Amino acid sequence: MGTKKVPVEGKKDIPGFANTDVEIEVDDAYEVVKKNIPAPTPYPTGTSKDKITWFNAFGIKGRDGNYANVNYTVRLVISNLPANKRLFVLLSDGPNEITSETGNGKIKYKDNNGFREFNLNVGDPPVGTYP
Repeated sequence: MGTKKVPVEGKKDIPGFANTDVEIEVDDAYEVVKKNIPAPTPYPTGTSKDKITWFNAFGIKGRDGNYANVNYTVRLVISNLPANKRLFVLLSDGPNEITSETGNGKIKYKDNNGFREFNLNVGDPPVGTYP
């Protein structure tokens, strides 16, 4: 089987972002679906007013229509990302920071040909920034 690249449109009114769209590369046996973007989430070690702003949400579904926990790659155009913002993904255990390969986060990104890429295997996570 091959893979496919599927664009997912993001929220358009996020300050500092040129574009919040992502591209998902997944095995072509799966479907990528757009999901509702959740309300901001409290930042884990911040004050009550510190929030992570979610800007994109998608899901990966199998042929049976259920969300599938399979490996896939998420790409964001680096030039679209605002300076001094940290990336997060919302997993079942709460917000997880996406860090460089030398960072402390459990999800690592790499920069590749103008894209910031990271791999996931969770079927339906939102992506966001803080502060």
